[in-house]
Amino acid sequence: MQTDSGEVQHFVVSQADLQYKRAILLDEVISVRIDKVELKPASIIFYQSIYRNLPNHGSTETDNSQLLSSTKIVIACVQNLVKPEPMSNDEIDSDKPDTAATTPPMRPIRVPKKLRVTIKQAIDEQVNGQQ
Repeated sequence: MQTDSGEVQHFVVSQADLQYKRAILLDEVISVRIDKVELKPASIIFYQSIYRNLPNHGSTETDNSQLLSSTKIVIACVQNLVKPEPMSNDEIDSDKPDTAATTPPMRPIRVPKKLRVTIKQAIDEQVNGQQ
């Protein structure tokens, strides 16, 4: 995404915590659900679960699904700090320390207000639609 001032912002996966409960089989039809979304100043956290739909063999239970996996995924909003600069042949061959290695290439930034409002509205609509 590009801001009005021309800065480029990215959303990157900064953390993924997966907990496998049961195997997911090849070509199996599964359901992926977003259980909860947390909107933080500089990130969005998704709590997801993956279920297998079980056949209903005369059971009176309304929930015929089996939990296969649960996840917590953190998506961070960051800004690229590295600006490409041309290098001369002298710089390529020199023993000077690499400044790119010592400078952080990205920094966390706040989720833009306009996008934050849009995400919040989508979350509220989803929650209200499930009630």
